[in-house]
Amino acid sequence: MGADTCRMGAGPCRMGVGTCRMLPGTCRMQAGTCRMRAGTCRMGVGTCRMGVGTFLMGACTCRMGAGTCRM
Repeated sequence: MGADTCRMGAGPCRMGVGTCRMLPGTCRMQAGTCRMRAGTCRMGVGTCRMGVGTFLMGACTCRMGAGTCRM
């Protein structure tokens, strides 16, 4: 897990396969779950709780404050 964990300014991003950008609060990966300081957005369908940052995966964008994860 250690090698698969990338820490960002907004929090850690854990993923079996993927990459983490140096941009604060932004994590991009192929698939999996992106966990932020105060919110979590899962791939495909899920909910985004208030937090910091944006989770981008394919066409799925989870904006902070919106409370929804759009495809």
